[in-house]
Parts: sequence; structure tokens; C-alpha cells
Amino acid sequence: MIKNKKLASIVTGVIIGSFCVGTTQLQPVIKGLYLLIGIMLSGMTYWDLEKHVIPNKLTATVLIMSLIRIFLNIELAIIHGITGVITFSILYITYILSKKQLGVGDIKILTVLSLFLGPEKILTLLFLSTLLAGIFSLIGLATKKINKKTELPFMPFIFISYYYVILM
Repeated sequence: MIKNKKLASIVTGVIIGSFCVGTTQLQPVIKGLYLLIGIMLSGMTYWDLEKHVIPNKLTATVLIMSLIRIFLNIELAIIHGITGVITFSILYITYILSKKQLGVGDIKILTVLSLFLGPEKILTLLFLSTLLAGIFSLIGLATKKINKKTELPFMPFIFISYYYVILM
């Protein structure tokens, strides 16, 4: 049994992130940002699993890293900015139509990640994280481990999908 889940979550993020970032062809500063965001996402995953909350301080930290990436390549500013607005709009509409089944913290971190990742990668991340959550839910329902009213944290699926996206 893991006694310090928060530490285990962060260490997992560092190990997986180091491997994933090490296999990409990016500038060292950008690689560092990818790794730091992965570490932040692992911490957010811990919080979402334990408390069903994604801390605003962690989301703000990822926002700062996203802005640094944009300022390092100013050509990204317009397309990534538009991607952020579109992502937020779609997620907020989903939030309203689904009767608040999607958490506000999930909307915030996905919007911030869209600023960092851009249109292609955020679409892949959104699709994959939704697919993983759906598969997990179907298995949980079939095995009666969860029911239709069970609130599932979405952050673990975002975390897993993030590492897939940075490897592509």
C-alpha cells in the first residue's frame, strides 16, 4: 500500500514525463515546459482522485507555462489563443448541456492545455481522454464497480492522454 499518494503521483509524473519528453525533437526549454506541465498534471490527478478538486494554483502555474511557450514562439499566439477560446466555449456548452457533469476544474485545465498544445494536439487529447473515460465507465458499469450516479474524476484520463499526445 502506498502511504504517500501525493508523492507517488508526482514521482510517476516525473518518470513518465522524463521518458516521453526525452523522445521528442523539441528545444530544451520547450521540453522542460512539457515535463513541468506533466508534473503539474500528476499533482492535479492526485487532487482530483482524492478530493474531486483541481487546485487553481496548479492550473495557474500551467497557464504561466503556456504563456511562456507562446512568447517563445510568438507565431503560436494567434492560433493557440483562438484554440483556447474555442476549447473553452465547447467545454462550457458541454458543461451546461450535460447538467454540470463535467467539472469546472476540468474545463479550466483543458482550456489552459489548449493554449499550450494547440489545435491538433488538444483535439487528440480531448478525444482520447473522453474515450478512456468512456471505456473505464463501461467496464465499471459492467462489473458493477460503479453505477450511473458515480462521479468519476476526469483528470486521470487527461493525464494519460497528455503523455500520449506529447509522444505523437
